[in-house]
Amino acid sequence: MMIEKEFDVAVIGAGPGGSTAAKKCAEAGLKTVLLEQRTLPRNKTCTGMIMSDMSQTLIREEFGNPPEGVLTTPSYLRGIRFYAPAVETLTFERKMPYAWRKDFDYWMNKVAQGRGAKLWDKAKLKGITERETGYKLNIEKEKELQFVNVRFLIAADGAISTVRKALFPDMEMTYQLCVRQCYQGTLDLDPEYVHYFYFPNFVGFELNFKGNAFLLEMTPRSAQEMKSIIIKQAEKWLTQDFGFVPDTKPLWRDACLEPSMVRKPFSGSLPLAKDNVLLVGNAAGLIKPVTGEGIGTAVKSGLMAAESVIQASKKGEKADKFYLPMVHDMVNRLNSLYPPHGKIREAAKKGMDSFLRTVKDIYSDITGTL
Repeated sequence: MMIEKEFDVAVIGAGPGGSTAAKKCAEAGLKTVLLEQRTLPRNKTCTGMIMSDMSQTLIREEFGNPPEGVLTTPSYLRGIRFYAPAVETLTFERKMPYAWRKDFDYWMNKVAQGRGAKLWDKAKLKGITERETGYKLNIEKEKELQFVNVRFLIAADGAISTVRKALFPDMEMTYQLCVRQCYQGTLDLDPEYVHYFYFPNFVGFELNFKGNAFLLEMTPRSAQEMKSIIIKQAEKWLTQDFGFVPDTKPLWRDACLEPSMVRKPFSGSLPLAKDNVLLVGNAAGLIKPVTGEGIGTAVKSGLMAAESVIQASKKGEKADKFYLPMVHDMVNRLNSLYPPHGKIREAAKKGMDSFLRTVKDIYSDITGTL
Protein backbone atom coordinates (compact mmCIF):
# COMPACT_ATOMS: atom_id res chain seq x y z
CA MET A 1 0.00 0.00 0.00
CA MET A 2 1.33 3.44 -0.92
CA ILE A 3 0.28 6.58 0.91
CA GLU A 4 0.81 10.10 -0.40
CA LYS A 5 0.82 13.14 1.89
CA GLU A 6 1.37 16.87 1.48
CA PHE A 7 3.40 19.19 3.73
CA ASP A 8 4.89 22.62 3.36
CA VAL A 9 8.15 21.61 5.05
CA ALA A 10 9.90 18.32 5.75
CA VAL A 11 12.78 18.30 8.22
CA ILE A 12 15.00 15.23 8.01
CA GLY A 13 16.70 14.29 11.29
CA ALA A 14 15.36 14.77 14.84
CA GLY A 15 18.46 16.17 16.54
CA PRO A 16 18.64 19.68 18.01
CA GLY A 17 18.88 21.38 14.62
CA GLY A 18 15.97 19.45 13.18
CA SER A 19 13.73 20.00 16.21
CA THR A 20 14.48 23.73 16.20
CA ALA A 21 13.76 24.12 12.49
CA ALA A 22 10.54 22.09 12.71
CA LYS A 23 9.33 23.99 15.77
CA LYS A 24 9.87 27.42 14.20
CA CYS A 25 8.27 26.47 10.88
CA ALA A 26 5.22 24.99 12.63
CA GLU A 27 4.88 28.08 14.84
CA ALA A 28 4.76 30.19 11.67
CA GLY A 29 1.77 28.20 10.45
CA LEU A 30 3.61 26.01 7.94
CA LYS A 31 2.49 22.40 7.75
CA THR A 32 5.66 20.68 8.95
CA VAL A 33 6.79 17.09 9.43
CA LEU A 34 9.91 16.09 11.39
CA LEU A 35 11.27 12.74 10.16
CA GLU A 36 13.66 10.46 12.06
CA GLN A 37 14.83 7.13 10.67
CA ARG A 38 15.43 5.56 14.08
CA THR A 39 13.01 4.81 16.90
CA LEU A 40 12.55 7.76 19.23
CA PRO A 41 13.98 8.45 21.71
CA ARG A 42 17.28 7.46 20.02
CA ASN A 43 20.82 7.29 21.35
CA LYS A 44 23.55 9.69 20.28
CA THR A 45 27.29 9.24 20.83
CA CYS A 46 27.94 12.56 22.54
CA THR A 47 29.09 13.78 25.95
CA GLY A 48 25.87 15.74 26.32
CA MET A 49 27.21 18.94 27.88
CA ILE A 50 25.68 22.18 26.63
CA MET A 51 28.94 24.06 26.51
CA SER A 52 28.84 27.47 24.84
CA ASP A 53 27.06 30.70 25.73
CA MET A 54 25.24 30.57 22.39
CA SER A 55 24.02 26.99 22.95
CA GLN A 56 22.70 27.68 26.43
CA THR A 57 21.04 30.96 25.45
CA LEU A 58 19.33 29.70 22.30
CA ILE A 59 18.00 26.55 23.95
CA ARG A 60 16.64 28.54 26.88
CA GLU A 61 15.00 31.10 24.56
CA GLU A 62 13.47 28.57 22.17
CA PHE A 63 12.68 25.60 24.41
CA GLY A 64 12.87 26.86 27.98
CA ASN A 65 14.79 25.22 30.80
CA PRO A 66 14.97 21.42 30.58
CA PRO A 67 12.33 19.91 32.91
CA GLU A 68 13.08 17.38 35.64
CA GLY A 69 14.15 14.05 34.18
CA VAL A 70 15.76 15.48 31.05
CA LEU A 71 19.13 16.23 32.68
CA THR A 72 21.21 13.46 34.22
CA THR A 73 23.15 13.19 37.50
CA PRO A 74 24.88 15.56 37.94
CA SER A 75 22.40 17.82 36.16
CA TYR A 76 24.98 20.59 35.76
CA LEU A 77 28.72 20.29 35.29
CA ARG A 78 31.16 22.66 36.95
CA GLY A 79 33.67 22.55 34.14
CA ILE A 80 36.45 20.58 32.46
CA ARG A 81 39.73 19.30 33.89
CA PHE A 82 42.79 18.68 31.73
CA TYR A 83 45.42 16.07 32.65
CA ALA A 84 48.84 15.09 31.33
CA PRO A 85 51.54 12.92 32.97
CA ALA A 86 53.86 14.69 35.42
CA VAL A 87 52.32 18.17 34.97
CA GLU A 88 49.82 20.17 36.98
CA THR A 89 46.14 19.46 36.31
CA LEU A 90 44.32 22.48 34.88
CA THR A 91 40.66 23.37 35.35
CA PHE A 92 38.32 25.32 33.08
CA GLU A 93 35.42 26.45 35.25
CA ARG A 94 32.08 26.64 33.44
CA LYS A 95 28.53 25.74 34.48
CA MET A 96 26.97 23.52 31.80
CA PRO A 97 23.64 21.64 31.60
CA TYR A 98 24.39 17.92 31.26
CA ALA A 99 22.28 15.13 29.80
CA TRP A 100 22.09 11.87 27.95
CA ARG A 101 21.44 13.06 24.43
CA LYS A 102 18.69 10.45 24.12
CA ASP A 103 16.66 12.30 26.76
CA PHE A 104 17.68 15.83 25.81
CA ASP A 105 16.95 15.47 22.10
CA TYR A 106 13.61 13.74 22.75
CA TRP A 107 12.54 16.64 24.97
CA MET A 108 13.25 18.97 22.05
CA ASN A 109 11.34 16.61 19.72
CA LYS A 110 8.28 16.76 21.95
CA VAL A 111 8.43 20.55 22.23
CA ALA A 112 8.45 20.79 18.42
CA GLN A 113 5.54 18.36 18.27
CA GLY A 114 3.66 20.41 20.87
CA ARG A 115 4.05 23.51 18.70
CA GLY A 116 2.37 21.79 15.76
CA ALA A 117 5.04 19.79 13.91
CA LYS A 118 4.17 16.22 12.99
CA LEU A 119 6.74 13.82 14.46
CA TRP A 120 7.44 10.61 12.57
CA ASP A 121 10.05 8.14 13.76
CA LYS A 122 11.08 4.90 12.05
CA ALA A 123 10.78 6.91 8.83
CA LYS A 124 13.72 6.26 6.52
CA LEU A 125 14.34 8.50 3.53
CA LYS A 126 14.83 6.25 0.50
CA GLY A 127 14.85 8.76 -2.31
CA ILE A 128 14.23 12.36 -3.39
CA THR A 129 12.67 13.50 -6.66
CA GLU A 130 12.91 17.16 -7.59
CA ARG A 131 9.71 18.63 -9.03
CA GLU A 132 8.64 22.05 -10.28
CA THR A 133 6.59 22.63 -7.15
CA GLY A 134 9.07 21.15 -4.68
CA TYR A 135 10.25 17.67 -3.75
CA LYS A 136 8.77 14.22 -3.59
CA LEU A 137 10.24 12.15 -0.77
CA ASN A 138 10.15 8.37 -0.83
CA ILE A 139 9.76 7.38 2.84
CA GLU A 140 9.77 3.88 4.27
CA LYS A 141 7.87 4.00 7.57
CA GLU A 142 7.44 0.76 9.48
CA LYS A 143 7.83 -1.24 6.25
CA GLU A 144 5.17 0.83 4.52
CA LEU A 145 5.99 3.01 1.53
CA GLN A 146 4.86 6.62 1.72
CA PHE A 147 5.32 9.54 -0.65
CA VAL A 148 5.62 12.94 0.98
CA ASN A 149 5.32 16.03 -1.22
CA VAL A 150 6.89 19.19 0.19
CA ARG A 151 7.81 22.70 -0.93
CA PHE A 152 10.80 23.02 1.41
CA LEU A 153 13.31 20.45 2.62
CA ILE A 154 15.62 21.01 5.61
CA ALA A 155 18.39 18.43 6.04
CA ALA A 156 19.39 17.97 9.67
CA ASP A 157 20.35 14.34 9.28
CA GLY A 158 23.92 14.40 10.55
CA ALA A 159 27.39 14.04 9.12
CA ILE A 160 26.47 11.21 6.76
CA SER A 161 23.40 13.09 5.53
CA THR A 162 21.26 11.22 3.01
CA VAL A 163 19.94 14.52 1.65
CA ARG A 164 23.43 15.97 1.14
CA LYS A 165 24.65 12.87 -0.65
CA ALA A 166 21.60 12.84 -2.93
CA LEU A 167 21.42 16.53 -3.85
CA PHE A 168 24.97 17.77 -3.19
CA PRO A 169 27.07 14.82 -4.41
CA ASP A 170 30.22 16.91 -4.91
CA MET A 171 30.37 17.90 -1.23
CA GLU A 172 32.82 15.38 0.24
CA MET A 173 33.12 15.65 4.00
CA THR A 174 36.18 14.86 6.11
CA TYR A 175 34.97 12.69 9.00
CA GLN A 176 36.26 11.62 12.37
CA LEU A 177 35.25 8.50 14.29
CA CYS A 178 33.84 9.04 17.79
CA VAL A 179 33.80 5.98 20.07
CA ARG A 180 32.24 5.65 23.52
CA GLN A 181 32.47 2.88 26.13
CA CYS A 182 30.25 2.79 29.22
CA TYR A 183 31.34 1.21 32.52
CA GLN A 184 29.43 0.53 35.72
CA GLY A 185 30.76 2.17 38.87
CA THR A 186 32.77 5.18 39.98
CA LEU A 187 36.38 6.37 40.02
CA ASP A 188 38.43 8.69 42.22
CA LEU A 189 37.50 11.68 40.08
CA ASP A 190 34.98 14.46 40.68
CA PRO A 191 31.79 13.55 38.76
CA GLU A 192 30.85 17.23 38.43
CA TYR A 193 33.65 17.73 35.91
CA VAL A 194 34.42 16.25 32.52
CA HIS A 195 38.01 14.96 32.49
CA TYR A 196 40.32 15.17 29.46
CA PHE A 197 43.51 13.08 29.53
CA TYR A 198 46.45 13.53 27.15
CA PHE A 199 49.39 11.17 26.68
CA PRO A 200 52.93 12.32 25.76
CA ASN A 201 52.16 11.47 22.11
CA PHE A 202 49.23 13.94 22.43
CA VAL A 203 46.64 11.25 21.79
CA GLY A 204 44.03 11.33 24.53
CA PHE A 205 40.61 10.40 25.83
CA GLU A 206 37.71 11.94 27.72
CA LEU A 207 36.00 10.59 30.81
CA ASN A 208 32.64 11.69 32.18
CA PHE A 209 30.14 10.41 34.74
CA LYS A 210 26.41 9.89 34.40
CA GLY A 211 24.65 8.53 37.48
CA ASN A 212 26.30 5.29 38.56
CA ALA A 213 28.22 4.89 35.30
CA PHE A 214 31.25 6.46 33.69
CA LEU A 215 32.00 6.80 30.01
CA LEU A 216 35.29 6.66 28.17
CA GLU A 217 35.17 8.67 24.93
CA MET A 218 37.82 8.90 22.23
CA THR A 219 38.39 9.90 18.62
CA PRO A 220 40.86 7.30 17.29
CA ARG A 221 42.36 7.54 13.84
CA SER A 222 41.91 3.80 13.42
CA ALA A 223 40.49 0.77 15.23
CA GLN A 224 44.05 -0.42 15.84
CA GLU A 225 44.98 2.85 17.55
CA MET A 226 41.89 2.63 19.74
CA LYS A 227 42.54 -0.94 20.89
CA SER A 228 46.31 -1.05 21.15
CA ILE A 229 47.10 2.51 22.27
CA ILE A 230 44.26 4.58 23.63
CA ILE A 231 42.31 1.98 25.61
CA LYS A 232 45.38 0.21 26.97
CA GLN A 233 47.03 3.45 28.03
CA ALA A 234 43.77 4.80 29.44
CA GLU A 235 43.14 1.73 31.56
CA LYS A 236 46.72 1.77 32.82
CA TRP A 237 46.51 5.45 33.81
CA LEU A 238 43.08 5.12 35.41
CA THR A 239 44.17 2.01 37.34
CA GLN A 240 47.35 3.65 38.63
CA ASP A 241 45.83 6.95 39.76
CA PHE A 242 42.05 6.78 39.94
CA GLY A 243 40.89 3.38 41.16
CA PHE A 244 39.95 1.66 37.92
CA VAL A 245 39.73 -2.13 38.32
CA PRO A 246 41.88 -3.85 35.68
CA ASP A 247 40.09 -6.03 33.12
CA THR A 248 36.73 -4.37 33.80
CA LYS A 249 34.54 -4.96 30.77
CA PRO A 250 32.35 -2.16 29.41
CA LEU A 251 28.59 -2.50 29.70
CA TRP A 252 28.29 -1.38 26.09
CA ARG A 253 30.00 0.67 23.41
CA ASP A 254 28.77 2.77 20.54
CA ALA A 255 30.23 4.98 17.85
CA CYS A 256 29.36 7.49 15.16
CA LEU A 257 30.95 9.57 12.42
CA GLU A 258 31.14 13.33 12.95
CA PRO A 259 32.55 16.18 10.85
CA SER A 260 36.26 16.60 11.47
CA MET A 261 37.17 18.96 14.30
CA VAL A 262 40.89 19.05 13.48
CA ARG A 263 40.50 20.41 9.94
CA LYS A 264 37.74 22.06 7.93
CA PRO A 265 35.12 19.39 7.10
CA PHE A 266 34.78 20.60 3.50
CA SER A 267 37.25 22.01 1.03
CA GLY A 268 36.38 24.38 -1.79
CA SER A 269 33.08 26.20 -2.20
CA LEU A 270 30.17 25.19 0.01
CA PRO A 271 26.69 25.48 -1.49
CA LEU A 272 24.92 24.37 1.77
CA ALA A 273 21.63 25.20 0.06
CA LYS A 274 20.05 24.71 -3.35
CA ASP A 275 16.73 26.36 -4.15
CA ASN A 276 14.48 25.18 -1.31
CA VAL A 277 16.82 22.54 0.17
CA LEU A 278 18.84 23.75 3.17
CA LEU A 279 21.56 21.90 5.11
CA VAL A 280 21.93 22.54 8.85
CA GLY A 281 24.06 21.31 11.76
CA ASN A 282 26.41 18.42 11.13
CA ALA A 283 24.91 17.85 7.67
CA ALA A 284 26.47 21.21 6.78
CA GLY A 285 29.71 20.49 8.66
CA LEU A 286 28.88 23.14 11.27
CA ILE A 287 30.99 21.91 14.16
CA LYS A 288 33.46 23.81 16.31
CA PRO A 289 37.15 22.95 15.96
CA VAL A 290 39.02 21.46 18.93
CA THR A 291 35.99 21.30 21.25
CA GLY A 292 33.83 19.40 18.74
CA GLU A 293 30.68 21.13 20.02
CA GLY A 294 27.84 20.95 17.52
CA ILE A 295 24.62 21.51 19.49
CA GLY A 296 24.75 25.31 19.41
CA THR A 297 25.63 25.53 15.74
CA ALA A 298 22.87 23.02 14.95
CA VAL A 299 20.25 25.04 16.83
CA LYS A 300 21.48 28.33 15.32
CA SER A 301 21.49 27.00 11.76
CA GLY A 302 18.08 25.38 12.37
CA LEU A 303 16.73 28.80 13.33
CA MET A 304 18.29 30.40 10.24
CA ALA A 305 16.86 27.68 7.99
CA ALA A 306 13.37 28.09 9.45
CA GLU A 307 13.49 31.89 9.09
CA SER A 308 14.63 31.48 5.47
CA VAL A 309 11.76 29.10 4.71
CA ILE A 310 9.26 31.44 6.36
CA GLN A 311 10.51 34.43 4.35
CA ALA A 312 10.59 32.45 1.11
CA SER A 313 7.05 31.22 1.69
CA LYS A 314 5.78 34.74 2.30
CA LYS A 315 7.58 36.32 -0.65
CA GLY A 316 7.31 33.49 -3.17
CA GLU A 317 11.08 33.19 -3.54
CA LYS A 318 13.66 30.46 -3.06
CA ALA A 319 14.81 29.82 0.51
CA ASP A 320 18.50 29.67 -0.43
CA LYS A 321 18.40 33.42 -1.22
CA PHE A 322 17.86 34.09 2.49
CA TYR A 323 19.77 31.19 3.99
CA LEU A 324 23.10 31.34 2.18
CA PRO A 325 24.24 34.77 3.45
CA MET A 326 23.44 33.78 7.03
CA VAL A 327 24.98 30.32 7.00
CA HIS A 328 28.10 31.47 5.14
CA ASP A 329 28.65 34.04 7.86
CA MET A 330 28.59 31.19 10.38
CA VAL A 331 30.98 29.12 8.23
CA ASN A 332 33.40 32.04 8.04
CA ARG A 333 33.27 32.48 11.81
CA LEU A 334 33.91 28.77 12.36
CA ASN A 335 36.75 28.73 9.83
CA SER A 336 38.38 31.63 11.64
CA LEU A 337 38.70 29.37 14.71
CA TYR A 338 40.82 26.71 12.97
CA PRO A 339 44.31 28.29 13.38
CA PRO A 340 44.49 27.08 17.04
CA HIS A 341 45.63 23.68 15.76
CA GLY A 342 48.88 25.27 14.64
CA LYS A 343 49.07 27.00 17.99
CA ILE A 344 48.63 23.65 19.74
CA ARG A 345 51.43 22.06 17.70
CA GLU A 346 53.79 24.89 18.53
CA ALA A 347 52.92 24.66 22.22
CA ALA A 348 53.48 20.90 22.18
CA LYS A 349 57.08 21.41 21.08
CA LYS A 350 57.71 23.15 24.40
CA GLY A 351 56.39 20.25 26.48
CA MET A 352 53.20 18.84 27.98
CA ASP A 353 52.68 21.71 30.43
CA SER A 354 52.68 24.25 27.58
CA PHE A 355 50.43 21.98 25.53
CA LEU A 356 47.92 21.64 28.36
CA ARG A 357 47.75 25.37 29.08
CA THR A 358 47.21 26.11 25.40
CA VAL A 359 44.38 23.56 25.06
CA LYS A 360 42.64 24.98 28.14
CA ASP A 361 42.92 28.53 26.80
CA ILE A 362 41.52 27.49 23.43
CA TYR A 363 38.53 25.80 25.06
CA SER A 364 37.85 29.01 26.97
CA ASP A 365 38.18 31.19 23.86
CA ILE A 366 36.09 28.99 21.53
CA THR A 367 33.35 28.38 24.08
CA GLY A 368 32.74 32.09 24.46
CA THR A 369 33.06 32.97 20.77
CA LEU A 370 30.18 31.18 19.05
